[in-house]
Amino acid sequence: MKNRILIFLLLFILVVFAGTASSQNDTLFIQNLKIVPDTTVAGIQGVTLMFSIDYSYDTSYHKSIKPVFFSAKMEVLNNDIPVIAVSSTNSYKLENGHIGCDVFPNNRFKKQAFIHIPYYAMNLSAGEHDISFRFSASFNDPRSEEAGSDIVFVKHDAKDHSTVIIPEKEYFEVLVGYAEAYESDFDGSGWDYVFSDRLPPDLKWKVVAFGNDRNDFFYISSKERSSYTAEWSSYSNKICLSKGDKFHLLVVDNDPSYDDLIADICLSLDELMEISEKSEAFQVGRLSQIKISAQRLRE
Repeated sequence: MKNRILIFLLLFILVVFAGTASSQNDTLFIQNLKIVPDTTVAGIQGVTLMFSIDYSYDTSYHKSIKPVFFSAKMEVLNNDIPVIAVSSTNSYKLENGHIGCDVFPNNRFKKQAFIHIPYYAMNLSAGEHDISFRFSASFNDPRSEEAGSDIVFVKHDAKDHSTVIIPEKEYFEVLVGYAEAYESDFDGSGWDYVFSDRLPPDLKWKVVAFGNDRNDFFYISSKERSSYTAEWSSYSNKICLSKGDKFHLLVVDNDPSYDDLIADICLSLDELMEISEKSEAFQVGRLSQIKISAQRLRE
């Protein structure tokens, strides 16, 4: 009887050991998490997260040195329930419609992360809220049969809750009705060239909120090809900001690789409405004229 029990125990240990040896031990480490509520970055109110990040890739299990693609995401919770993102945000909306973002913009891995989450992107009422943050990660290695498996998240010394004060939200739509560009850029060069011949710019306008590590493009207009002047008649989609936020209205020369800046107008909604009410064209940047209209909207 004793021998049978001993054999059973030995078999159990072997099975557990074999299962552990064959299990994946990829780990994402978030350490020294610091949450700073009610901060303003680039004119946008929100909550700022700073933390150290690293990951351990189980090379013995995957039989490769490192994954081809590594992704980490952060999600915002309110009373431990995921927060829905407002419709106009793009950079702070996950695939499931919840508010959050990639920890590594453009897939650039960094040891230190500094992420500012705008309050305007959170579909929360004005006032005090308890929010927290949930991290997840995955890898994708086409060389491995385990591609797409989740990486285990391990949190150390992390305070992940904070009380924030959400400001009132404002809603609006905006239209650049007319723009006329100078024939040269800020350096005195032409906008586009074919051999040595100068060409007019391909005009576009955009509405964007700047951030420390990513920009949130609310709207991008149609393009007026190879012209110093352009007229548009379509307003932007409805845009949501926190009261007092500063956004940017950009006019650019749209190029395949990189857009050349023609004008950058930084505005609060109140300042935008003042310009709209004057209903006058004005000069800014490398625009000899621009005319802007806007309308406040209900939620």
